[in-house]
Amino acid sequence: MKKYINKDNSLRKKILKNENRRISLKIIQQCQFVSQNRRKNAGFQLSKMKRSSSLVRIKNRCVKTGRSRGVSKFFKLSRIMIKDLAAKNLLPNLQRHIW
Repeated sequence: MKKYINKDNSLRKKILKNENRRISLKIIQQCQFVSQNRRKNAGFQLSKMKRSSSLVRIKNRCVKTGRSRGVSKFFKLSRIMIKDLAAKNLLPNLQRHIW
């Protein structure tokens, strides 16, 4: 599972590195005040960028286990880890309810 965590971290670094360029090209491509030739050029450059630099490629994963399903956005942990840590009172402001 550590392989998935490392892969996710490297993907997030790639996206962060190319984020500003991708956003600026998208703005140029959608702006109506820019010439048609420049807009086409921006679209061409955007299509030539690597797909791994797109924000859509990120998949939420548990920070501890690397599990991709049932991940809470607030804690960045899977539901199983949240249950275990809440039972041990290791998460702030979260307790396991005992009836």
